[in-house]
Amino acid sequence: MKKKLSFLPLVVVTTLSQSASLEVYRDSAVYTYTPKSLYLGMTEGVEATCKGQPLPLEQKTVCANDERLCRELNTLQDAQAALESLQSNITLLDKITGLYQPTTLDAGMMIDTARKIGSERAKLAVAYEKDKTALEFQKKSFLKQTAAEVPLYYTRQCDVPVKLEFPYGSIRFSTYYEADLSQEKRVNVTQHLEVTNRSGVDIVAEDATFYFRKSQQTVRPFHFHPWIIREYQPEPAVPRTQTLMKRSETMERPAAGVMAESVSMPTAEYLDAREYRVASLDLPSTGEPVDLRVDSWSADMECGLSVSPYASLSAYEQCTFTPEKQIENPAWKITEGETLISSRAFGEYREDAYQLYTKIDEDIKVTRKPIVRKQKDTGFFGNTVRKKDGYILTLTNKSDKPKHLTVTERIPASESEEIKVKLLQINSDRKVDYRLLKEGEIRMEIDLAAGEERRIEVLFEISYDKEKQISY
Repeated sequence: MKKKLSFLPLVVVTTLSQSASLEVYRDSAVYTYTPKSLYLGMTEGVEATCKGQPLPLEQKTVCANDERLCRELNTLQDAQAALESLQSNITLLDKITGLYQPTTLDAGMMIDTARKIGSERAKLAVAYEKDKTALEFQKKSFLKQTAAEVPLYYTRQCDVPVKLEFPYGSIRFSTYYEADLSQEKRVNVTQHLEVTNRSGVDIVAEDATFYFRKSQQTVRPFHFHPWIIREYQPEPAVPRTQTLMKRSETMERPAAGVMAESVSMPTAEYLDAREYRVASLDLPSTGEPVDLRVDSWSADMECGLSVSPYASLSAYEQCTFTPEKQIENPAWKITEGETLISSRAFGEYREDAYQLYTKIDEDIKVTRKPIVRKQKDTGFFGNTVRKKDGYILTLTNKSDKPKHLTVTERIPASESEEIKVKLLQINSDRKVDYRLLKEGEIRMEIDLAAGEERRIEVLFEISYDKEKQISY
């Protein structure tokens, strides 16, 4: 009994030491595992280490069919060989036909021979074009999985797990959110993690961690430098040709030290903001995203229709809620139960809450036209010009239901005491509930009955010195 008890911890330790792990950062990925053979994968740009020391790698033309990407490569090469064989057959047939010189003139036999040769060549040509198209599809599918075309092997075995470091772009991940609006005044949020592997190495990891940061972060020391004030000295004029040459050099020279950022549903664990863990991750190098569900929660929500005619004439639904956890990406998928509303929605933190822009309401039609200004709308009072201006909004509800609309508009905002802007009036056949906010923002609350059209006139006045010219 004692022997069995003492043996169990040894088994556990051995198993844990051989487990595979994956760490994915914004600029690289590290895969630690125990290889089953010297075959690494259909990959390039990867670095391997054994016990902290570089492990040499080599390319070979041989690729065994028991490896998935090897099978696809061999199938691709066989298809290429078959296509070249068809092309050779067509070329040979054309050559034989060109060399053929009958010794006797038999019209019937010549016609029959020409018919058979033409028919055979047509079959070969059709087969060639068909196989050529199929080969192009195969190449595209293969290159989606990996950029390498030659398999890579370890030069020797390692008696401890090997650490592989993949370059930027080999394994990518991003997060997005799904909002289910099927419950009235409540949103059900699900966070997803999408992981794509095109490293050329099929990855199976017992433990995978994803970080929204770079693996290597450099912080340089900062030392105090005095802020020097000097007498202004104009710089000497530089000939235009030298300026253009210098600008061209700047555009062509890459910035030093800067790196670009950029199935069944396993579950990802939310460790911290922008950090996730996945247990038992199967991530083949297919180039297809694997969808991982991270977390789900719900919150109270208020939705309403909004429009900002000065920027866009489309009325949209805007939903506001307070997130339970930090929203890390503005990309959203909007659903109502099983019905997809939008796969490309956006959200943002705004005014102490989160606002989600869900869909455009096609039943609301909006137009905005400037008021035609007359000469009498501009008057002179001493040295001051007072100019009247404005625009007309037309809001139409084409649906058979009443709708409430929040309209955000504006009048010019002045940054100078010498130019003053005043809102004169907002006219409509019914009273308009509005507020004039900072920087000329106007917020209106409009109720539209089914089929109703509402016309709103906004007038403002600009005062400025007659010697000045203004633009807005």
